[in-house]
Amino acid sequence: MKQINEELGESRAFQIRRTFVTLCRCCAGVMPKEFFLETFYDILVLLASDRVAQVRMEFAKALIDLKPYIETDQQKDFELAEIIDRLKNDPD
Repeated sequence: MKQINEELGESRAFQIRRTFVTLCRCCAGVMPKEFFLETFYDILVLLASDRVAQVRMEFAKALIDLKPYIETDQQKDFELAEIIDRLKNDPD
């Protein structure tokens, strides 16, 4: 799983980082929540502040599926709420 995070989530190519967001979106609700949070969440959340607007947009779209999956974790739900507020004001 470390290889997935490094090769997709931390890729220099924005298209690959977008693919990582899509992968996480597809995994939400399918894999055990604790495994998802421990394995993918930290890298995924960093992409909400990606330098490329398309990656941030893909993250915003993914929130539709991710937020209900994560909201039972109060700390992470609060973090996502802050990210949503920040993305609402994103000029791109």
